[in-house]
Amino acid sequence: MSIEVVIARFDENVSYISEINQQIFLYDKSGSVKNAKYIPCIGREDFTYLYHILNSEDNDNTHICFLQGNPFDHCPDILSILNSPIDSDLIWLNDYFGNKLIRTGLHGDAHHLHVGQITEMLFESTPEEWDFNPGAQFIISKQIIRSRNRKFWECCLDISTSVEEAAWKFERTWPLIFNLNIKSKSHL
Repeated sequence: MSIEVVIARFDENVSYISEINQQIFLYDKSGSVKNAKYIPCIGREDFTYLYHILNSEDNDNTHICFLQGNPFDHCPDILSILNSPIDSDLIWLNDYFGNKLIRTGLHGDAHHLHVGQITEMLFESTPEEWDFNPGAQFIISKQIIRSRNRKFWECCLDISTSVEEAAWKFERTWPLIFNLNIKSKSHL
């Protein structure tokens, strides 16, 4: 299996990319890195991830790894993970809390983030509560991404630029987005 690595950079040191033996898509919001794709400084990593999903050309890679500019805060082992075989459709990349899941839900969590606004825009219905892996870094199969249509991803991108605290709300919503048993709104 081959992986494309998407890195959402603002001003982080990305010299570590020379140690990644995968295809790299470095998105830079500062405009200061050569050989990077400059994108406007909008939102956080959620905008960059969604931008890549909507604008990258299809290739032979089977998985996409989505990383923040400094992935080590949440996943110190990221380089060894990326240079090892991937045998799962979804891998959450977080060791910040000892790789523990955190409970969240439509009506908020310990950080008082109410994701109901996003879930109501995207899904027919969702569970009242679910677990998420903090850090918003993951490896996902392209097959799962392709299972949601372009209108769905465009709606997500719109949400990332219009909803307050969208990055942290998406962090909690990615598990629902990647759960194919949760149906998208009929107009998406």
